[in-house]
Amino acid sequence: MAPQEYPLFKAEVDVDAFPVTYNYMVKFDESKTETEQFQRQREKGAESLNEFFNRSITVKKHPELPRAYEAFQYFEPSKLYDDSFVATIVVKCDENQLNSLYQDTDSVEKIAAEVIYASPYTVKTFKEAKFGLSGESTREVPKLSYRIKNLKNAGKELYNRTSLKLRAEHMDVSYLRDKIYADQENPIYKASCDENDGVYGDLGYYGDDVSNQMYDAYSYKGDDKTQNEEAHIAQDIIPLVKAIDDYKNGSSNNFPLDADTFLKSMALEFLAGAIDNYWNKPGNYFLYKDNSKNQWYFHDADFHYTFGINYREDVMLNTPLSEYPPADENIKKERPPLDALRSHPENETKFKGIIERLLKTSFNEKALFPRIDSMAELIREDAQWDISITPKENPNPTSGRNMAENIETFDKEAKSEEESGFNGGFTFKYFIKTRISLVASELNIEVPADYEKNLGTVTTPYANVKSDKKDGKKGKDAKSASIKTMVWNKHCWTLAIAFIMAIFFY
Repeated sequence: MAPQEYPLFKAEVDVDAFPVTYNYMVKFDESKTETEQFQRQREKGAESLNEFFNRSITVKKHPELPRAYEAFQYFEPSKLYDDSFVATIVVKCDENQLNSLYQDTDSVEKIAAEVIYASPYTVKTFKEAKFGLSGESTREVPKLSYRIKNLKNAGKELYNRTSLKLRAEHMDVSYLRDKIYADQENPIYKASCDENDGVYGDLGYYGDDVSNQMYDAYSYKGDDKTQNEEAHIAQDIIPLVKAIDDYKNGSSNNFPLDADTFLKSMALEFLAGAIDNYWNKPGNYFLYKDNSKNQWYFHDADFHYTFGINYREDVMLNTPLSEYPPADENIKKERPPLDALRSHPENETKFKGIIERLLKTSFNEKALFPRIDSMAELIREDAQWDISITPKENPNPTSGRNMAENIETFDKEAKSEEESGFNGGFTFKYFIKTRISLVASELNIEVPADYEKNLGTVTTPYANVKSDKKDGKKGKDAKSASIKTMVWNKHCWTLAIAFIMAIFFY
């Protein structure tokens, strides 16, 4: 095969008849070769796609989830998040600089890198990217997460994105919790949580003094660099939380957050047992303001600690709505905007109606389980490769060292409905089916034998389907949206050579 655009190799082959079966062999040197242990098949007239060595499934479309509500008006999905294939990301960088990051995992340095994104349909190269570590507590674990920035090339971006976070999913051996949560859900402010200091972004009003430590949890993420952090907090956050407080105290009828989207986020946090999100542990969210409407929107983020993962899994499964959240004792339970809304009977009725609607549509095992099974099949070989890599990148991990040792661990966590999951947690499916049963019983909800889909399904933004806008180049009408995660792409820049093949049969 002849080299094409790195890491793509290309060949043209004459065949006598279709379908044709074939596989790939990589010759490393005269004495070492590796051959795929499965057969591929091509039908006459089938599209020639980029195929990935040792990845038997190139494209797989999944069962779609029923839509619980109409799509959020500001959400425009990027083709980057086509989940019908596993993309490969190759990062070329200076080895010494990379090792320096590994030696100091607290480093916020971004090193120069060439980043190549390869999918079944395209290869995109960004020669002036920036590459660094990502996360907070995840910097202490064996498998690290990464942030890539400046994905620009001659004015073009990666499907209207200039940055990516590559999650290691070290705590989730199913690799699917974050993705499935995001399936069911344009930020300016990001709130963090430091429970040890008692400082967290609970959206409470603590007076007009911007130096109050309770406002330290908020950080400005917008484009205005002319003012410092305190100025942004004073002019935006404090008026917002004061307006929430006024609504709570009955001195105003105006609730400044979009109530519908906020309540939907809280309902999903409750159902999925979101340990590390706003209701249970204030943080991991964004706030976006539509200045034209003077309207704020709440945008949840980071969903890896969900669905019975091995941390406080029992209370997250069994705590009823009437006692929620089961927050740690050093985090108070008050959530000002949610408490304010639920103090109005009509909002409490709406909130419980949202939970009921989710149980009858997208948060329904008849809808979720086939999608989980399909995705598990797509990523299984990559999960097996990821599990097999030893040692991991972090040379000095201080937590999270109990790792999956074989692919059977992945199979059980992703596919089994047994109670006992990895490292003391619940399996993915056991948590879902048990949570549905418990919540339905508490709220007297009759979950249908099959899910409802009167609003249709949530469709994937397929990368091979042409759209009205040119992907990757922003025009005056192009929008930018925030999608939470890209979960499959792990470690391929330092740990393996990505061989991508395209064969054209005639």
